[in-house]
Amino acid sequence: MKKILFSALLAVSMPFFSNAQVFSDIANSNYAGVYGVDFNPSCIADNRMKLDINLFGMGFNLQNNYAGMSQTAFNGHSALGAMMHAKDTTVWKNFNDSNFQNDYMTTRQTDDIKSAIIEARVVLPLSFMISLNQKSSISITGEFRSITNIDGFETPLANLIYNDFKDSSLWMKSFSNDHASAQFMTWHEVGFDYARVLKDDQTNFIKIGIRPKLELGLGSMYFYADHLEYQPVNHDTVTILGSGVQYGHSTNFDFPNGQGDSSAFNYNFQGIFAHPGIGLDLGFTYEWRPDYAKYKYDMDGQTNLWMRSKSKYKLKVGVALTDIGSIKFDRAANSGDFSGGLDHWYFRGVKLHDTVPNNVDYPMQILDDTLRSRFTFNQTSPTYNVNLPTALRGDVDYQIWKDFYVDMNFALAMQWKKNPNKVHELSYIAVTPRYDYKWAGVMLPLSYDQYKNFNVGVCIRTGPLFFGTSSLGAMLGKSKTIYGASFYFGTHVPIHYREPKDRDKDKVSNKMDKCIDVPGVWEFLGCPDRDGDHVQDAEDVCPDVPGLQKFNGCPDKDGDGIVDQQDACPDDPGLPQFNGCPDKDGDGIIDKDDDCPDEPGLPAFKGCPDKDGDGVMDKVDLCPEKPGPVDNEGCPEVRLALVDLAGQSLNSVRQAKDGSFTFESLPKDSLCVFRLDGDPDKTMGVNEVKVIVNGLAKRAIRSQADGLFRFEIPKPVGNGLTQVDVKDVAVTLNPTEMAIVKKAFDNLEFETGKDIIRPSSDSALDALAGLLIKHPEWGLKISGHTDNVGQPAANLLLSKKRASAVKSYLISKGVPANHLRTEWYGQTQPIAPNTTPEGRQKNRRVEMLIVDYYKGMDATFVPAKTTTAVKPKPKTTTH
Repeated sequence: MKKILFSALLAVSMPFFSNAQVFSDIANSNYAGVYGVDFNPSCIADNRMKLDINLFGMGFNLQNNYAGMSQTAFNGHSALGAMMHAKDTTVWKNFNDSNFQNDYMTTRQTDDIKSAIIEARVVLPLSFMISLNQKSSISITGEFRSITNIDGFETPLANLIYNDFKDSSLWMKSFSNDHASAQFMTWHEVGFDYARVLKDDQTNFIKIGIRPKLELGLGSMYFYADHLEYQPVNHDTVTILGSGVQYGHSTNFDFPNGQGDSSAFNYNFQGIFAHPGIGLDLGFTYEWRPDYAKYKYDMDGQTNLWMRSKSKYKLKVGVALTDIGSIKFDRAANSGDFSGGLDHWYFRGVKLHDTVPNNVDYPMQILDDTLRSRFTFNQTSPTYNVNLPTALRGDVDYQIWKDFYVDMNFALAMQWKKNPNKVHELSYIAVTPRYDYKWAGVMLPLSYDQYKNFNVGVCIRTGPLFFGTSSLGAMLGKSKTIYGASFYFGTHVPIHYREPKDRDKDKVSNKMDKCIDVPGVWEFLGCPDRDGDHVQDAEDVCPDVPGLQKFNGCPDKDGDGIVDQQDACPDDPGLPQFNGCPDKDGDGIIDKDDDCPDEPGLPAFKGCPDKDGDGVMDKVDLCPEKPGPVDNEGCPEVRLALVDLAGQSLNSVRQAKDGSFTFESLPKDSLCVFRLDGDPDKTMGVNEVKVIVNGLAKRAIRSQADGLFRFEIPKPVGNGLTQVDVKDVAVTLNPTEMAIVKKAFDNLEFETGKDIIRPSSDSALDALAGLLIKHPEWGLKISGHTDNVGQPAANLLLSKKRASAVKSYLISKGVPANHLRTEWYGQTQPIAPNTTPEGRQKNRRVEMLIVDYYKGMDATFVPAKTTTAVKPKPKTTTH
């Protein structure tokens, strides 16, 4: 009965590893926390948890592809139901049946190589993971792990062992079996995981992880027959035709056994740890986040923050290489590689305990001694290495909608078939639909493994607890044969991320918000600033209009230091004394009331200037630089005075706008002598004036001798005025034309003692030429004069040459020659005393007089047109 129970329990427990990774289902949850690092060490970066502390976790799996047990063994219950009714002895009564193996057990009689795997894992309390920041996380874990592998058993050898060598159909037949092995290792593992975000460009997100591990071996055993030839003789005897076996176990591994403790399974705790080993896990994860904008927010002055409580990906792909490395063990003294054969070995006689009462036996030592007494042992190294169960893992996770996902993950376990010193996991592929919420989750893994077993599992998360199995279908069915099952459970303390609460939706968290019920801005810790002027409303005198801090939030649009509320001109910078209105010209009249805002002016003229102070503002003053009467439009008066022969003024009249002078009556023409008084700019160079008497216009010509104007030259009387011959009538010029003539006269210079015009005179003469060309009805009389230095004849010639030089220059600029007449007087007509240098300089001159026709000029001179105000007269009467 004991043997039957053992076989049944073995069959039930054998399914406990349909997956090679104990916690693979929970590991692929977004809320796995510390339980995810075994599957992929990169998973903890950008985690949904700030901190996860494990309290306890355990998983146990057993899988084989040979022996199975029918669910009917549980007397009408499923395997899961039988465990739930453990106290009901009727459920378990079939296990007392002496024919249990024949009635409830079955085997697969295929050509497949028979294998089995048993794995157990315990995650120790206080294993934890912590997020350092948005990019980095670490974890420290402690675990106990155990793996047993049975591989390479061909069907005949498996049948012999399963039937306890009682299958007579196999007796007296020769068999061979290659690569049969059995390995076991248990160890303690301390992992240090560091994971970091490597790339984050919103849509594409990459993270990596590296997990070095300290491996402390607790015990190991291996048996590997590269080639075994055998012949079963009967139920208790076998002939070993040939063998080459690699065999060993660690010094800290044995099964103490003795009276009163015959079922104990324990370690030799003396020298419990083997040589420390180093393991390594590497992980990589890529996330595609096309809808990343939904997972961004701004809070407490920071922008573009990820919602760390949410999983942001639409698609996630992970790859990891785990358990790279090995553990070194000290070999038990009597274990080692052996070879040879045995003829008719009665194996029933092998006892792994002695018969001495109350004596503690060590079965592994007895087994070593038994093998050494029957086989030839080879020289073997005192230590050996056992490879860790290296596996390549992959995971593809797709978000269907909100918290609903479908995941495909796999493990490709390195089998190391020809390596005797190894343990390995089981390759599989699984598709897992899941609901994955922060405090609850349900996963339904559908898996297929390398033993050709298809399994349906379940994993449930609720609060800090989780539990599950990868073989739910086999455990629930009542007619299906059980080849695989698993269970795992755990409890931990997850501290999840959560986004800050923001009651008033102002992007300032409740924790930091000083005005929690009123939307505000981060600058003032959630208190409002409606106008956005960086002055909170509680201190803002103008809360609805952007302003300046120095004015308590009130605006000063024109920047003149006067707030708009008090500024009479808020859009233009102004002065305090004018309530913020500008006075650009500083005349004390604000610009909006100033008709001339760019020039200092007078209040009487609304800010317009009167530079010459004549009571006529400049913009209507025809002579703004010189004072003149208002009724003369601000220009100085030009008056023509009737003088007597002694030069005393008898009567004077003001020049009219047309340049004429009107007298009501005059003495006889022979007595009419006039003096032109007034602004030198308007009188200098004027050699002819129009005098109107009784509606008739007459010409008065200036005498070059005394500067007076006459109708006729009076006869000399005593010391009075002399007679002057009058030949020409001057054209009355406007100020601009007068300025051109004056500039030509003032700027005309000759080389000393020569008739060569200096280049500095050219521009003024060019302007004069242009004026003459513009008025073809005009002519020009050019008079040359000198001082009295030198011979009179030479001076006369020099004055002629200089007058001729001016004429030639003007002709070169396009003035018709017959419009020009030259006269020369030498030193005979001084206008200043020659006794001083200044006087002589004035006498060295060339005078120019614009006339409207020439008496005695060339007969060919006929004006082409008469377009100016002064028209040529057909005839002139000389007075």
